[in-house]
This record gives sequence, structure tokens and C-alpha cells, in this order.
Amino acid sequence: MSLERKPILMVTAEASSYPYAQDLISKFHKLYPNQNFVGIFPKEFKSERLDIWSDARELSVMGGVEVLKKIFTIRKAFKKILNKIDQGDYKKAILLDYSGFNLRLARELKKRNIKVIYYISPKIWAWNEKRIKKIKQYVDHMCVVHPFEVSFYQDRGYTPVTYVGHPLYKSYQAYLGQFKDAMAVKKSYGILEQEKVLGLMPGSRKSEIEKLLPELLKTAQSLIREKPSLKPIVLCSSLESVKLCQKIMREEDIEFQWVCAHPWEMISLCDMLIVASGTATLQVGLMKKPMLIVYKMNAISAFLAQRFVKIKNFGLVNIILQKTVAPEFFQSRVEVSKLVQEAQRQFFNEEIRRAQIVEYEKLPQLFDDKCPSAEVIKLVESY
Repeated sequence: MSLERKPILMVTAEASSYPYAQDLISKFHKLYPNQNFVGIFPKEFKSERLDIWSDARELSVMGGVEVLKKIFTIRKAFKKILNKIDQGDYKKAILLDYSGFNLRLARELKKRNIKVIYYISPKIWAWNEKRIKKIKQYVDHMCVVHPFEVSFYQDRGYTPVTYVGHPLYKSYQAYLGQFKDAMAVKKSYGILEQEKVLGLMPGSRKSEIEKLLPELLKTAQSLIREKPSLKPIVLCSSLESVKLCQKIMREEDIEFQWVCAHPWEMISLCDMLIVASGTATLQVGLMKKPMLIVYKMNAISAFLAQRFVKIKNFGLVNIILQKTVAPEFFQSRVEVSKLVQEAQRQFFNEEIRRAQIVEYEKLPQLFDDKCPSAEVIKLVESY
């Protein structure tokens, strides 16, 4: 039980990593009830064994220009971590994703002889591969969630890398274990049997929602004119996003039902979805729902992404399946007429709709039954 003697530093500043961090902490406390954690977490994380130094939601950004807008907040959080570390006694750190911040932090932790376990690799296989030099220098062990990432690292001379399983897949298995009748769930939300639900998932970050939701609302409104039985529902990732989505709906004078619940339950309500690029696309794919994938960012960030990202697809589910299964719309292509046209083709043509679903049925074969949190804990124990 020696692990409990020192607090573990953890940084989970990406919204997509919150549930993974939460599960990891929960599993830790089952084994080590007195283990303390310190660092960056969303403010809604609550535990007497958790000391939140900075609120993760204030740091969550996407793209270079968006980072610049919050640069002072990010720098303040970075300095605060170093000051706190220098005043305490820390031996181990778990860093989740958020590579711009975490790789810089890993360098400072290395100077202080703190072991760094990195959970959820930076996407160096997609862009800026040279970051592997920093990983080799500053990261003691990399925990990856995609099997192909192991060979990617090993082929480039970095060997302390372990595939721990994908936390989303483990979460999906847990959901299946307590699956409720789909129609019963729909009825509990006031959805009629004859209604087909179009889920609108505009993302979790404020910038994503502001850029995407107006286009998604107008797209849904156009589709309803042709399919009156279509019922659009806005799926919200948090109570903060509920407020923002309600505000945007008022501004656009388009009022649709919104839901804020567990992601698997929200997705189960839907027959088809338009989804902001991110981990949600994998969740939708695992639930075997046809989708369109959309993303918009600041123009400068988009220019840089188009120039430096070296993979064909940006939707996670397409990357994993290594083909374009769900149509993708980026920047200027996130436009109502284009989305309406493709939605009509993908959602209302049974043959094309079924073709998407058949591809998603292959996803479970690409994962295994590993418990990611348990695997990460074993690695933390070993350092």
C-alpha cells in the first residue's frame, strides 16, 4: 500500500478525457482508499481525496488560435502546478492527452525526478510526428488506447508503450450489460413510436457549439419540411452546454427538445445523428447509428490543420475503420444545403443507411476486453 503515501499528480484538461480520469480515480480508490490526487480536473469532480488546483473547463480549447485566446489562463495554471509541486513531495504523475500543455509539463516533471505515465497518446500519428522526441525524453511510459499505436511508437524507437484497451469500448460493454428496451427509453423522453429521431451533437467545447449548432439546427429544420415525422433532439454533454445550446436556439428562433444524460442513453434515443468530430463518433459507431461528421474551427487553425495533418480522415470512427464510412464535413463544407443533401442520401436511403451500419458492426472486433483503468494502475504501481 506504499502508493498511498504520496499524492499522485493528474492533469485531465480535455473534455473527452474526463470520464476516463473519473473511472481511473474510482478504480484507484477501490484498491487504495486513501490515495490522494492533485492537479487539473473539471470542477464537478468531487472527492475528499481530490485537490483541484485549476478548473479543467477553463483550459479546454481546440486549435492554435483558440489556445492564444486563453494563453494567460493556461500559463497561470502551468505556473501554479510547478509552484505546488515545488512546495510538496510528489513522485508520480498521470497526464491525459492535452499534449501542448502536458509535454511541456512532462519536461518540468522530469527535472524534478517525478515519474510520468501518459494515458491517451498525443495523435502524433496524425500530425507533428516530431513530438516523439519529447516523449522519448520526458515520458516514462505511454499508455495507448489504439492497438496500432504500439507499433507506431516501437517502429520509431520508443519501447515503453502499452496498449491498455479503449475506455470507450469498456464503457460500451458496461452499457450493454444494463441495456433497457430502446422504445421504453424513447417513451420516457416523450418520443412517439412513429417518430424518427435525428440527434444533433454539436460538441462539448464552447467554441465548437457556437460554430456548429446554428448550422445543425437549420439543417434539421430543412429536413423536417420533407420528413414531418423527423424529431430533432439536441444532445448536450453538460449542464454548461445546455445553457449555451438554449441560448443559441433562442437566437436562431429554432426550438428543439434537448437532452443532457449519459452519452450511451442519449445516443440510444436516436435513429441517425449529425456529430461533431471527436470521441462521440466512436460512441455513435459502436451503437451502430448512421451519422454525418462535422467540424469547424478558427480559419487560421483550419489552415494549419489542412497543411500539417497527414491522415485522410478526421473522424475517429473513420480513422479506426481506416476508410470513410461516415461522410465528413470540414469548415466551409459545414453548410446547410450540403448537409441536407447528404443527410437525405445517408439517412433516408435504406441501402446506403444499412451500408454504414454494416461497417460499424466490425468495430467490436477491433477492441478487446481489457480494463484500461486497471491496466494503467498496474503500470503506475510498477514505477
